[in-house]
Amino acid sequence: MAKTEVRLALLGDSGVGKTSLIWRLTKKNFDSSQFSPTVGASFFMHSVAIEDKVYEVQIWDTAGQEQFHSLASTYYRNAQAVIVVFDITNSTSFLTAQKWVGELFSTQKKYSILLIGNKVDLPNRTIFTSTAVTFAQSVGIRYMEVSAKTAENIDSIFNELIWTAKQLNLLIRQPRPDSHVRLEETTEMNRKKHKLCLFC
Repeated sequence: MAKTEVRLALLGDSGVGKTSLIWRLTKKNFDSSQFSPTVGASFFMHSVAIEDKVYEVQIWDTAGQEQFHSLASTYYRNAQAVIVVFDITNSTSFLTAQKWVGELFSTQKKYSILLIGNKVDLPNRTIFTSTAVTFAQSVGIRYMEVSAKTAENIDSIFNELIWTAKQLNLLIRQPRPDSHVRLEETTEMNRKKHKLCLFC
């Protein structure tokens, strides 16, 4: 199978479940007790087969704290796809998600953007589906509601992102033989530069 490289960044407030989503996507499990707030950024690799093609997805899980905003921006600028996550029980996280989407569009760069409302397993929803759909439609992006805990709609995330990326002609870069080495070197350089734990 031919392989295509996809660089993906996750954006959103701290506590919305970005790391939990990645673990559910890549490890197929969920254990909230093992996660602490990401500091700086964490890096994951995941391969997914869609329509007889293999996509090597480089996933950057960025910190949601305000002090790491500029650092998160450096990761999405190098990405082809972006997942913006909010917690459907947290109105503030939805406002932050809207700001991130606005920032992405302000760069004048094309991204495959997916807005995700996480934690649909919880009963105390404050952001209704219609509200999020209206916003997503107003800016021309796709919206999904998921649960990292129960795995609801999780399997559709990569399909949605890659489908949109194909429509935008973003999936043109083939992985180079030294890609894993370069990423490890870059991660180590960032760790030293920012003095952050990238694998928390």
